[in-house]
Amino acid sequence: MREALTPDYPVCGKRILISDDYYPALTRENVVLETAGVERITADGVTCASGREHACDVLVLATGFDTTHFISPIAIEGLNGRTLEESWTEGAQAYLGLTVAGFPNFFIMYGPNTNLGHNSIIFMIECQTHYILRCIELIRGQNLKFIDLRPEALEAYYAKLQDELSGTVWSQTGKSWYKNEDGTITNNWSGTTARYWWRTRKLDPDAYEKVPRTQRTVDAEARPQAAAV
Repeated sequence: MREALTPDYPVCGKRILISDDYYPALTRENVVLETAGVERITADGVTCASGREHACDVLVLATGFDTTHFISPIAIEGLNGRTLEESWTEGAQAYLGLTVAGFPNFFIMYGPNTNLGHNSIIFMIECQTHYILRCIELIRGQNLKFIDLRPEALEAYYAKLQDELSGTVWSQTGKSWYKNEDGTITNNWSGTTARYWWRTRKLDPDAYEKVPRTQRTVDAEARPQAAAV
């Protein structure tokens, strides 16, 4: 049992269980620890891949939760009618976890790659709130119709982020809720909370295309501005 309960991935590769109160339950005479996958459900119980059959009166199906489809199932439409789901077919990407190219005036909180394995998400959300306010101040202060993240800004940011994540313990774990189906880490921030605060404390106007209210563009006039979420 000790061998079965020992993780086969590095420490912190997945969320750490702080409590060990469940250990006594596993040693009870009426409890069996089964680590093999379920092969089929029968009329009398469950047959596992190991060939063992477990009779049961009640079957609780715990499938987990979806962590990589951000904002789902809300439909967000940006310029040219492109949806956020279409932009994220290969995994969710957002500049500082906050803005996405092609979705003007659209801001995300607790977005892609802002989750933590070492600190409080509340602090990250506070940083995001501060950054979004700076964006709104820029829009109002310069009487802009919208600001839209430049694609090259997102590409450069995302490439560096994934390079940093490749050297973390999360990349050494086969499957986890930090990753999408192809193994890309879409959930976690690659550095410290202090570094995230430093990156979000000020707005970099050059990362955004700024469109004045007086300027008419085909894209901007054809589609409504994306709302803030």
